[in-house]
Amino acid sequence: MTLFPAGDYYCTSTRAGGSHDTIPFFLTAAFIAAISLPMAALAHHAPRPRPPCSPRAFVVDTLETNHGETQLFIGTTTNNKLFEVFANTKSGTFTVVVTDQDGLSCAISAGDNLRYIKALPEGPEA
Repeated sequence: MTLFPAGDYYCTSTRAGGSHDTIPFFLTAAFIAAISLPMAALAHHAPRPRPPCSPRAFVVDTLETNHGETQLFIGTTTNNKLFEVFANTKSGTFTVVVTDQDGLSCAISAGDNLRYIKALPEGPEA
């Protein structure tokens, strides 16, 4: 199977003065591919923005003072980080915070319209 049938294919562009430039089609396609592929690769590997991080005491104080959020849930992740959900039960706002072993806390998500589906049983054994 032949990608291009026999014959010459050209792309023509017109200059301001009315003259024409003729470029073989495969050169035009190669140029477009040479420009497009690296740009697509760069866009795919764009760095993600880092979440805002500060010492835990500062994060907790800021959430309570600025948003009226207090600790609602606490747990540990599989990589031994502290996982917390702070919420304002009146306004429905919440913030998910992860704290590492050095006490650096990062707000990884926040939102509103927090709803309680079912009350949790007391204690980890329940």
